[in-house]
Amino acid sequence: MAIANLKKEDIINALKYIDDNGIPFPNKSKKYELVTEDGKRYPPKYVVAVADHLANGTDISTEGFHGVEARSYLESQGFTIETKDKKENEVTAAEAAAQEELVQQFKGYRNPFSSLLIASKNLILRGAPGTGKSYLAKEIATDI
Repeated sequence: MAIANLKKEDIINALKYIDDNGIPFPNKSKKYELVTEDGKRYPPKYVVAVADHLANGTDISTEGFHGVEARSYLESQGFTIETKDKKENEVTAAEAAAQEELVQQFKGYRNPFSSLLIASKNLILRGAPGTGKSYLAKEIATDI
């Protein structure tokens, strides 16, 4: 497939097509994402394949080119490409901050039941078999 035959309009039409039809699971990107101004994320290689399909009538296939080619072409057309690792690290940092806030809220304990046990000296866990009572008891004991 010749990526050079595509225009920016073809890419925009491909994004609309993907919004309407979704992204098949095998075509989800593992490393890079095309990010639009409104925050939507698309796999670059699949976007180029759909654009080629719409512009030239070919089958939607990501086999004729490499992801690096797709990424370079989309960047040359003015689209923003980000790595997924950056986004995942931001989420991890946000989760860590939320976990730290919970620790402070529960008087230094990671589990809310730990502070309850310290306050009342008695805690009864009940529920159906296999619901995690023993696991929770061990977690509380480790936390205290």
